[in-house]
Amino acid sequence: MEHIAGAWAERSVYREYDPEVLEEMQGIADGQGSPLENIADLLLPMYCFEPDHHYTAFAVADGTTMMLCKKSDFLVSLEKLYMNCLYALSGAHAFNGSATAFIQIEDGMNEKGLAEAMKEYRTPPDVDSWRAEERYDTARNALAEHGGAYSLDFCEDVLSGKYGFICQYDRKTNADAAW
Repeated sequence: MEHIAGAWAERSVYREYDPEVLEEMQGIADGQGSPLENIADLLLPMYCFEPDHHYTAFAVADGTTMMLCKKSDFLVSLEKLYMNCLYALSGAHAFNGSATAFIQIEDGMNEKGLAEAMKEYRTPPDVDSWRAEERYDTARNALAEHGGAYSLDFCEDVLSGKYGFICQYDRKTNADAAW
């Protein structure tokens, strides 16, 4: 359990950059009657995995509408654990978010169109086991070819693979994508 113990030892990073997640974990721990360390042992190292999990997202606007277009790869064996939720809280903007864990939202968009996703980056080819470079090129080329003439149909065509490989995995390999 060295890996997990190391994650808890680094909680000072969470205190500095994301103290709310520690507060949320404390609330879960209190509600469960468990020590915070037990909850943290489960959650803090959750995304400490080999760099072979990838994601494709882009945003486009047609002059009146902004669209966040994204796909998220996942392991078929964990499919029942993923969720997409709509939150409608009183006194706040409603938002839609995706999660692979019960304590966080990984990305989403609120009712005003404010979106959150990962920043642009490219995965080095030597760790590209889910064809991320090919997906990146597909999305970039499709956007460049369309020159600003974007529509919902165009976004769906890109994400469904009509412009090249994006998410056409063979589920027998334990890979699939949601978009």
